[in-house]
Amino acid sequence: MLAVAANNRAVAWVNLDQPATIRGAYKSILPRLGRYIWLTLIVIFIVYVPFVLIFAGYFVFIWVYVKPRGLFVPGHATQDSQGMVIFLAAAPSLGSSRWPLSSMPSSWPCATH
Repeated sequence: MLAVAANNRAVAWVNLDQPATIRGAYKSILPRLGRYIWLTLIVIFIVYVPFVLIFAGYFVFIWVYVKPRGLFVPGHATQDSQGMVIFLAAAPSLGSSRWPLSSMPSSWPCATH
């Protein structure tokens, strides 16, 4: 986190045609370290808590709906075709819920100025 903030500061200086050094970048962000830590906690909460809830809901779904119907028992899934359809409909939704994790911006420390 500290390195990301310092790197963003140095890149900003380069883009503004100002002299940039690693030491100067770290020195300039240290007074605002508390802000960066707080911003990181907020971003973690906003980005990751919904995914934790989605995963928890999916596993509760498996525990409450799928497991009692015996969908994981060999040869039993053909007897409860409605349960298998619901399970197969819910399974892809878990896989597609992870795409926003890769789109998290790398320049978030700049937002505290």
